[in-house]
Amino acid sequence: MALEVQPVLEAFPADKPMAPFLYADFTYLTFIIMKRFVKLDVLENASDVRNIDVLEKKNLLGIKYVKIGHATRDSICKINNVKEIEVLEFKSCLKALQIFCKKMKEKSPVAFKVAKYLSFCDPDVIKTL
Repeated sequence: MALEVQPVLEAFPADKPMAPFLYADFTYLTFIIMKRFVKLDVLENASDVRNIDVLEKKNLLGIKYVKIGHATRDSICKINNVKEIEVLEFKSCLKALQIFCKKMKEKSPVAFKVAKYLSFCDPDVIKTL
């Protein structure tokens, strides 16, 4: 997860105006993290990531299908005598992913209308008009 979050966080403390990119980048970051544990059809059918309830069980993948990442899985498997059931138990970090996405929706630029309105200056948005 750090590999997905770090580039976004490093991009914004800059000397150039970055406000137009806040909404799009943080929305995309929230979407990428949600892809790890939210059903694909829920993500595709939602008009906005803010509308997805990450605590609702019907929106979530089964614990067996939560994506913890290859590096994490390999690290766990390198430990001596680790069974598959223990890897599945580690996937219970689902709660941490849910809390992260919930906080992103509440406290990041995704939550503020002004960030969305500032995105009108984003060159990608201007190209589509």
